[in-house]
Amino acid sequence: MDLNQRFEDYKNYVNDFLSGSEIRKPDFYAIAVFKCLAQLESENKGEIHDSGVKIITRESLQQRVQSSFSAIGNKRRGEVNKYLSHRYEYTKAIEPDFINFVLEEDGQIHSRQEKVREGAKKSAYLIIDFPKKRELIDFLTALDLNSAYEKLSTQVEELDADEDSESEEDESVSLNMPLNQILYGPPGTGKTYHTVKLSVDAADPGCIDINGKSKDEIRQAYKKRYDKLVKEERIRFVTFHQSYGYEEFVEGLSAKTEGNQLSYFEKDGVFKAICDDAKAYRAAADETDKSEFNERWLEFCWTLSEAESGIQIPTLSKKTFFTVTDITNNTIRFDKSKGDSVHSLSVKTLEAIYNNEKTIKGGLQPYYLALIEYLKLITVRPQKDRKRKNFVLIIDEINRGNISKIFGELITLIEPSKRLGQPESLEVTLPYSGDSFGVPDNLYIIGTMNTADRSLALMDTALRRRFDFIEMMPDYDALRDDKGNAYSVSGVDLVKLLDTLNERIAALYDREHMLGHAFFMPVVTAIEAGEQQALTELAKCFQTKIIPLLAEYFFESWQKIRLVLADNRKEKSMQLIKKEKVEFLDLFGDTDDEESFDRNVDKFNLTKFDDVLWHSPATYINMYEKAKTE
Repeated sequence: MDLNQRFEDYKNYVNDFLSGSEIRKPDFYAIAVFKCLAQLESENKGEIHDSGVKIITRESLQQRVQSSFSAIGNKRRGEVNKYLSHRYEYTKAIEPDFINFVLEEDGQIHSRQEKVREGAKKSAYLIIDFPKKRELIDFLTALDLNSAYEKLSTQVEELDADEDSESEEDESVSLNMPLNQILYGPPGTGKTYHTVKLSVDAADPGCIDINGKSKDEIRQAYKKRYDKLVKEERIRFVTFHQSYGYEEFVEGLSAKTEGNQLSYFEKDGVFKAICDDAKAYRAAADETDKSEFNERWLEFCWTLSEAESGIQIPTLSKKTFFTVTDITNNTIRFDKSKGDSVHSLSVKTLEAIYNNEKTIKGGLQPYYLALIEYLKLITVRPQKDRKRKNFVLIIDEINRGNISKIFGELITLIEPSKRLGQPESLEVTLPYSGDSFGVPDNLYIIGTMNTADRSLALMDTALRRRFDFIEMMPDYDALRDDKGNAYSVSGVDLVKLLDTLNERIAALYDREHMLGHAFFMPVVTAIEAGEQQALTELAKCFQTKIIPLLAEYFFESWQKIRLVLADNRKEKSMQLIKKEKVEFLDLFGDTDDEESFDRNVDKFNLTKFDDVLWHSPATYINMYEKAKTE
């Protein structure tokens, strides 16, 4: 990396930024912290590291920034240098190219190019030595940031973006994307692969900048953001199968044994869990809402974990109390002030009562109400800065499950017009918990289905009506480079090869059973390792994937498979599947039962996998080009 050139780029960037009409908070504070770091180095402040170089500790840097520029709109005022820390993960940021850092966990000096553990805390910084270091320090220390700071102060409300992300797009952006969609097509057409892009675009619209990036770079950017959203549980994945049911998807009863006692508790499925989480972010918070319970409950659980004898909860009459001793899964255990028996409450029921979604009568009512009264005394942080967020549920192989069995009464609630937040929204009462339940309008459902596994015509009618169906056919452009040229292996044109095979399959069977481009993607990847490696991968693709799949498609009709592979047009020595007549006389000898046999029977032999024919480019070229007949 040419740091001298990067320095010129940085000067242009800073000058353009400060002269602009709008000041973005993360950019401003990154420049401000960099300036303070340069000031401290210029003043010869800092400590000597074990390696002998001088470093500026995080605490010193924080103090300097705080004294110069308070953290506008930042609740954690002491962590202003987090803006600089986040720049290391923001590929467009220039500052980290000039700054090395010390990790708290190992005390070693690291650079931006080194891969360190995600979330590792930086304890100190230093500016890298390079020819123009002195010029860089002088440039930074001479910067006048006062006018930019004043401008930032006036627009802080508009710029109160998520400080933990470089993307400042409002996630309530109206998306040109259906709430419910199913990607369908033959195997290998990239349905599951494509859900990564769709789910990121739905959950975090506008977060990926694709301008000037190659296909691989775009894919990597989407995959990185996808993994982060999965970790945040804003994207979740489930696969349907024949034994999958309502209890796993929505809610059911689960059993557990404690001591010698068997007890049952309600357990949320993946769909109910993601719906509940999405509801808390369905609209930007401007008043106390349902997420308040979660805040108070987490604080209560934290306090309980540190209390040796539990937490005493006064009853409504204030004349006595009960003690919460333990919380596991969905169960709250408590002891009454008198008696030795252990009693329990349900966390889900407690939350439903707290949010006025459920009422309860009977012996446990006073305990629920007393605990709610105690929770409301807990101070929690306000939720005014929380923005609307979208959530995504990916359902792989959606056609393989029994839709009526899995969705039950909730199939109506997923309709866009019936979602929470819409004029015609609906809610139902769940059978196990008795909770009132609806599907929020910030939950996107993306399904995939393999048309070769089950025909689209056999899909559940209720599902077909509530989902948008998007056909995913073989994408031949995926087998071309960024310039539009088809990838080739020793003269084998992968685009022509796949296209020809699919034309034959469509003619002999139908278009729903064509081969997807994903079958050849390992070959494309192997091209970088060399022609021979790619040819070996192509042979493996035919041996272990394409030919077994064709055998399944055509019910072991090897004559049709020969037609797909063009073996009928090749010289016998070039055929992968060789056809020979069955010699009945040699097999059975002279017999009186010969009239009961059809003598026009052929046998087919697949070329052994270790034969050189599999590694000959002509074997595959002859599949799409005319060859000599036998």
